[in-house]
Amino acid sequence: MTELETLHPVLDAIPAAEVLAPDLPMSVLLQEAHDLHVALQDADTRARLAAVGLAPAQLAALPVGIAAARQAQSRWILARERTKPGAQLEREAAGAALRAELVAACRWNLRQQPRAQRVLDRIAARRDLAGLAQDLRDLAALLHHHRAHFELDQTLDASARAEAARSLAAQLAAGL
Repeated sequence: MTELETLHPVLDAIPAAEVLAPDLPMSVLLQEAHDLHVALQDADTRARLAAVGLAPAQLAALPVGIAAARQAQSRWILARERTKPGAQLEREAAGAALRAELVAACRWNLRQQPRAQRVLDRIAARRDLAGLAQDLRDLAALLHHHRAHFELDQTLDASARAEAARSLAAQLAAGL
């Protein structure tokens, strides 16, 4: 029996009015939960949480909850992919390719700009589709804000690619 199947009765018992959509992408929430689980391996951290009222049973239930959430997310992705229109899948593929192209161009043309490199680090670290539209908007903003750094690059029309990124981001957001 999977963790999700184990927790199914508990999840079914939650009143629908108490079920809320997450404020963050599930990939972020799952990473945060994993980081919490790692932090809880420290006895001092566990003791401090217990001191503020977190029951040991809740701490012990965390690994099962994380595994169940990962399983539910996998099921959701599979179900969503089957129902996603082909045009949206094509936009996502085009968006991922454009993100990779613009990250590479920005890495080179903005190589002397530490703040821009930190933005690129954040974009490059996130490979999920949930953040793709935002990544494209961020890249368009970098291209626009640092347009002078792209003037000598004959391989990239920075203003046209920035507009393409903004347009594709809007299409992706509308299709999610």
